[in-house]
Amino acid sequence: MIGRDSILVAALALLAACTAPGGETPSPRTSSGAAPPAMSEEEVRQELADRGYSEVYDLRPQSDGGWIGSAVLGGKQRQVTIGPDGLITAQER
Repeated sequence: MIGRDSILVAALALLAACTAPGGETPSPRTSSGAAPPAMSEEEVRQELADRGYSEVYDLRPQSDGGWIGSAVLGGKQRQVTIGPDGLITAQER
């Protein structure tokens, strides 16, 4: 027979498993099944500027919650990808 304490422990374990590291709840999915962007467009623009990018344009949210767009770094045009974790990768155009 399962005791009340066992049920409570199981419920707490299930709740902990549904909570992302840091105590945040996972991002909900949109009706299309895509995760909403982890960062707003304004936050992405600010992060790119903080990393030395300028002339940021054509930013588009991606299905994984990240962003893709174009920007200039070191005088060269680059395609930039910002992952949902904030990791920026750039490829020279």
